[in-house]
Amino acid sequence: MILAKTIKTIIDGENGKVFVDQETLKNAHHNFLNRTHKNSKDSYNLGDFYILGEEDAKVIRDLDDQDINKQKFQQEVLTRPQITTHLAWWKEASRVLKRNLFDVDIEKIASKGLTENDFMFSSFTEKERENLKIEKDIANKYIDDFNKETNKERKQKMLNSIKVLLPNAYKHTQIAVLSYYDISKLMSYAKTQKDSEWKEFLECVQKFDNYNELIAPKNEQKKSRKEMLEEEEIEKLILDTKRREEKAKQRKENFERMKQNAKEKWGEWKQKVAIWEIKAIFKAYDFSQTLKNKAKTAVNGAKRVISVVKEKVQTKQDKNERTM
Repeated sequence: MILAKTIKTIIDGENGKVFVDQETLKNAHHNFLNRTHKNSKDSYNLGDFYILGEEDAKVIRDLDDQDINKQKFQQEVLTRPQITTHLAWWKEASRVLKRNLFDVDIEKIASKGLTENDFMFSSFTEKERENLKIEKDIANKYIDDFNKETNKERKQKMLNSIKVLLPNAYKHTQIAVLSYYDISKLMSYAKTQKDSEWKEFLECVQKFDNYNELIAPKNEQKKSRKEMLEEEEIEKLILDTKRREEKAKQRKENFERMKQNAKEKWGEWKQKVAIWEIKAIFKAYDFSQTLKNKAKTAVNGAKRVISVVKEKVQTKQDKNERTM
C-alpha cells in the first residue's frame, strides 16, 4: 500500500487537493466549542492552516471514544489521502464503512488490457500467482472481445463483466475523501487483520495531523509535548523530594547511630567508673583496716609498755617499803 499526502495547489488556484482540509478542521472545532459551551484556549489560524492548540487538543483527547461530541468532531474533519493498493483492500474498506470508496475506470483499463505491472502480488504464493495469471487471462479475453465489439449495448454489458472479472490484486490509485471518523473505524478493523496492507495503513494513519488528539483510541493516546515536559518536571520534583527525604532520613539515622554509640560509650564509662569506685572503696577499706590494725597494735604495745612500767614502779615501791 502507498498512502501519500496530496498537496494543496495555490499557484493555479485549484480548490482542493489537501491532506487535511484545514477549513473543515477549523469549522469542526468551532462547532465542537459551540456544542460543549466552551471557549477556545490556544487554537489559531496560520495562513491557510488552522493550528489546534495543545490545551484545546487536550480537551478533545480527554473525552471518551464513544462521546458523541468527539465523534461529531471526527465526522466533520475531512482528509484526502491518495491511496495506492490492491482492489481487495478498497472493497474491504468500502464494506467496513458501508459505502463505496473507489471508482475504477473500466473503459480505461479495457483500452489497454491487463499486464503483470497492473497487480500487487509481492506476498503471493506460487499457487496464488498462477491463479492470478488465469484470472488476468480471462479478463483480457473479455477485454479483447470488448475492443472488437461495435454494438454499444453489448460493449456496456462487456464492461460490467470486465468489472466483475477484474482480479482483486489489481493495483488501484485514488484520492479518497475520508473523515477522521472513517479513519478511526478503518483503524479498529485494521487491528484485527494480519495482511501487510492493513498494518501499513495503521502505520500511515499514525502520521496524520492531530492523530493523537482526534483519531487515536483513548487507551493508546500519547501525551502532548507540553504534558510530557510538565510530567518530567513533576517527576524531577518528586525525585528531588525523595532524595532530600532520603538524605534527611540518612542524617537522622546517622544522628541516632551517633547518639546510640555515645549512649553505649557513656554506659561503658559508667561501668568503668562504678568499677573504679568499688575498687577505691575496697582499697580505702583495706587501708582503713590496715590503719586500724596498726593503731590496735600500737595501743596494745603502749598498754604493754604502761603495764611493764607500772609493774616496775610497783616493785620499786614495795622494795622501799620493806627497807623502811
